[in-house]
Amino acid sequence: VVSGATERDEPLKISRIRADGTGSVGLWEGPNEFLNVPRMIGTEDGRHLLLAGFLRTGEFALFSVDLQTGERKEIYRSVDDDPAGAMRTISLHPDGSRIAFFRGVGEGEIWVMEGF
Repeated sequence: VVSGATERDEPLKISRIRADGTGSVGLWEGPNEFLNVPRMIGTEDGRHLLLAGFLRTGEFALFSVDLQTGERKEIYRSVDDDPAGAMRTISLHPDGSRIAFFRGVGEGEIWVMEGF
């Protein structure tokens, strides 16, 4: 569950809940720069969460959040407000070592990022 994603003054809060809506556990809370709810991918070991989406500045960014320490690290940011810089589809390798993503509008490129 993500809350605060559309409110400028509210922090971005990410929680885990059961399918029946009970047992809410806060996973992370931090600054909210996103224009809307970011795409999220969790690592296999459950330690990191990747957040990807458009920022209020018009840029597209990808962040990694360490769910144990709360540290947030920027991994990627598009240049200016180039819509072709946006990641349309993101996939995390099972061992967490690489991210593959489609970058572009219409025709584009598949990029693989490692060492993040």
